[in-house]
Amino acid sequence: MEVPIVTDVKPIEDMNLIVTFEGGIVKRYDMKILYDKFPIFKSLEGNPLFKLARPEVGGVAIIWNDDIDLSRYDIWFDGEDCTE
Repeated sequence: MEVPIVTDVKPIEDMNLIVTFEGGIVKRYDMKILYDKFPIFKSLEGNPLFKLARPEVGGVAIIWNDDIDLSRYDIWFDGEDCTE
């Protein structure tokens, strides 16, 4: 299965992202599941940078800066389906 590209992201409370994929599929992703494996994501907690999340050019990831990004595959497979 080919994972659709990311078209939009909205950072929300409690370190969650609402991510829209091509085709209108929406997933909620809890960033806290990454803290133990990738401590750099914990640095976003309480940091204004978290609110600056945006789709990478081409929609293959969510990016914050040159050092922090999150693959669309992680969001697709580990996110909670919010599509109505």
